[in-house]
Amino acid sequence: VNVNGAFNVTKAALSHLRASDDDPSVTNVSSILAHTGAPIECHYAASKGGLISLTRSHAADFAPGIRVNAVAPGDIETGMTADRDPEANAEQLAAIPVGRFGQPADVADAIAYLRDATFVTGETLNVNGGEEMR
Repeated sequence: VNVNGAFNVTKAALSHLRASDDDPSVTNVSSILAHTGAPIECHYAASKGGLISLTRSHAADFAPGIRVNAVAPGDIETGMTADRDPEANAEQLAAIPVGRFGQPADVADAIAYLRDATFVTGETLNVNGGEEMR
């Protein structure tokens, strides 16, 4: 789903993007795990890494008319993380230099930045509070 979904949606939207006069762009959502890997979640980490590669390839293929970038969120507080063990939560939080978990709005702000950053393409913006600096 992570790579094929992005590929298929972009392919379906491509004619509309090319016809747009509004500086069209695509922003894919990868993950911090694309950079770090993940025990037991290798399939997820690998697919998110593939999404970064797809982002770079599409950026080259669709230039100059369409910019393509990605965001790679770190630990974002969502319903999926709400029931995490408090001890594991504290350990995870200690690994984040900014001292807090990310919020969905942090990811949305990064996507909005990439939408408006007209000289940025083929890049992955890490949104992880410094947990993984690349």
